[in-house]
Amino acid sequence: MEQFFKDLRQYLNTLNIVVKNIGEANWVEQLPLFVSAPYIFNIVSILEQQYALCIAKNNELPTPEQISIQKNMIESVSKLPVIFVFHDGSKELCRNLSGKGIGFVIPGKQCFLPGTVVSFREDKFDATDAKKREFFSPMTQMIFLYYLQEHIVDGKLYFQDIINKFDLNKVYVSRTAKELQYFGLSEIGACKRNKYLLFDTDCKALWEKAQNRLINPVWKKIRGKNLPAGLPLAGMSALSGYANLNDDLFETRAVYYKDVDIKSIEVLEYEGDFLELWKYRPLIGNTGMVDKLSLYLALKDDPDPRVKSELNNMMEDIW
Repeated sequence: MEQFFKDLRQYLNTLNIVVKNIGEANWVEQLPLFVSAPYIFNIVSILEQQYALCIAKNNELPTPEQISIQKNMIESVSKLPVIFVFHDGSKELCRNLSGKGIGFVIPGKQCFLPGTVVSFREDKFDATDAKKREFFSPMTQMIFLYYLQEHIVDGKLYFQDIINKFDLNKVYVSRTAKELQYFGLSEIGACKRNKYLLFDTDCKALWEKAQNRLINPVWKKIRGKNLPAGLPLAGMSALSGYANLNDDLFETRAVYYKDVDIKSIEVLEYEGDFLELWKYRPLIGNTGMVDKLSLYLALKDDPDPRVKSELNNMMEDIW
């Protein structure tokens, strides 16, 4: 079981999910035996949220209905959201659980963590899951927006250039390439051993084609003091830099949620600068601000007509 827990950690690390072990559960004895017997329980922290981690002791799988009942009982006693960890499981089971909003992990294969920025993932890209997801994964969006703003004449974005630029594992780049190909936004080509993504050179047409796939890059917004130094301007602070709007009294900056220790920030409710926690690392130009396309996606639903007007003006300047 110790090796299995180690494999679990390693698998989650490959998905950029950091798990902190808080300790053993002290409420297990309050559960009925048919619920407690099949699992080893731990309390863990993911993105500052605590979970009841229920690790199956063997390969025997309950039915989805039984798992749903177990989940409700465990949550009632622990007062924590539940994540099940199984040794194996069919795609049908995984889709059933994700459809019910039940969190689970099968190390090396599949992962679904509702309530976080982590969506349904597989070890190998699966077109069925892409269709189920509908939207870009954060990493895919980051690379896609990078291409749109790099003005690459021949439309070829080489895998190795992506790896070097973003310090990524080639496995992630391959997944992104297959996702973009599935959504009809690029093709995968090769020159000898050098693989590349081949995009249409009409970036405005690509942008318009991808509209129903794009996500808001902002996962969460906080404010406070002692924000990390050197972060790019975002939100209204960035828009005021790109357009003719006055900035807010307090600055807004952005950071990839995994690159910041929230505990080091003095989080306040009514004072201090704002910090946007992003689902991917912000693309930063020479301006010290987040890129225009991500900024547009972060602010496009703002109800202020002045903001909408300046966003439209900014977008016209891009193309």
